[in-house]
Amino acid sequence: MALGSEAACEGFYRFLRNDKVTSQGILAPHFEATIARCLDAGSVVIVHDTTQFQFGGDGEREGLGTTGNVSQKGFFGHFALALDPAAANKPLGLLGLKTFSRTKKKYSRESRAAYLRNLRKDPTKESLRWGDLLEDIESSLPEEVRAIHVMDRESDNYVLISRMMATDARFVIRVTAKRRLFPLGADEPVAGIYEEWDDLPDILEREVPLSARKKSSPYYCAGRHPVRRERIARLRVAAKRIRVKRPSNTGVRWPSALELNAVRVYEVDAPRDEEPVEWLVLTTEPILQKKDVAHIVDMYRARWVIEEYFKALKTGCAFERRQLESYKTLKNALAILAPIACRILLLRSIERIPGSIKLEEAVTTTQVEVLRAFSSRPPPQPATTESVLTAIAALGGHLRNNGPPGWHVLWRGYQELMTLERAWIAARKRKRSDQS
Repeated sequence: MALGSEAACEGFYRFLRNDKVTSQGILAPHFEATIARCLDAGSVVIVHDTTQFQFGGDGEREGLGTTGNVSQKGFFGHFALALDPAAANKPLGLLGLKTFSRTKKKYSRESRAAYLRNLRKDPTKESLRWGDLLEDIESSLPEEVRAIHVMDRESDNYVLISRMMATDARFVIRVTAKRRLFPLGADEPVAGIYEEWDDLPDILEREVPLSARKKSSPYYCAGRHPVRRERIARLRVAAKRIRVKRPSNTGVRWPSALELNAVRVYEVDAPRDEEPVEWLVLTTEPILQKKDVAHIVDMYRARWVIEEYFKALKTGCAFERRQLESYKTLKNALAILAPIACRILLLRSIERIPGSIKLEEAVTTTQVEVLRAFSSRPPPQPATTESVLTAIAALGGHLRNNGPPGWHVLWRGYQELMTLERAWIAARKRKRSDQS
């Protein structure tokens, strides 16, 4: 339907299967445009995270591996999304994407120890993707761009932290409760002498709204992300300069210890039947003043934007419903849809951060003309970004009584807008004759 004819559809499939076509080649212009937007912004937050893509159906798809769902095959995508903190974390676009598929057989209980020993020396192991992508981004960004990398608990790895420190990268990463902190002093820290997270001195207190989490939510996990009601959480923030010691299972090529700032965010007076919020963070950012510590908390909170991006990709663009039959073609299709998902995320952000997005960032002049001609809620003269969002949502069938437009509505509206735009441009190109 999108391509218009069987011949065009077959040509598109051949394009995706072509050995000379790569996902990185498709994404290269988008990465370049994102770097230009980062240069305009000056200071950016780069959020890193991994998500899994699962594909149903009875047919076998070449190259797909195991995922969290034993009944469905798929692969994983590791993304780096740039945000503008000065414009309420407006999405600027992707700076990197790496994919991997778990096609190797899982180790047995008897072979687990040998598997873990060999994994430390494996140059293709999954955990290296965090440092590899960060180093690629650091080498591609102009020196004028001040970037801070934000990562979740999966990035809590001494080798990764060492690699980031070696490249002088700035970062805010969430760590696990098992991470031991050692006090700073003249002597090398020894086992049994370490800093408890609970002992870090309190710096400030603030209230933060928490959204509800249901069992049906894709982010629900009984252990790590339990069900909760919507509430206002009273958080205290503690911080201190500490030393992180090299684990015993990490090679001696890495530094014996690293000096970093530790920040603990924890909820006080949480409801009895609710799990209290707690974040344990390591960062290169300063903690000298209250505003510095508050800035670190805000940067980590910006990590949630990438979860919204994954919704745009999976729910809005419906990537997991694609019927392509191999890992290669799915990777190339992902590279095509990934920038579109960024545009949908930007449109969604118009309603949440009014005034921070310019009209030309959201739509073209031609698209505004199309919306005035076809939308049931046409934008006024002159158009605003908010009125454009309303017009696109109306094309997708949005009802005012249903509240803000969701991913499905925005995707349908944006698809319809692009279709009408092609027809609008084609009609303009037709030669006109004077019949008088």
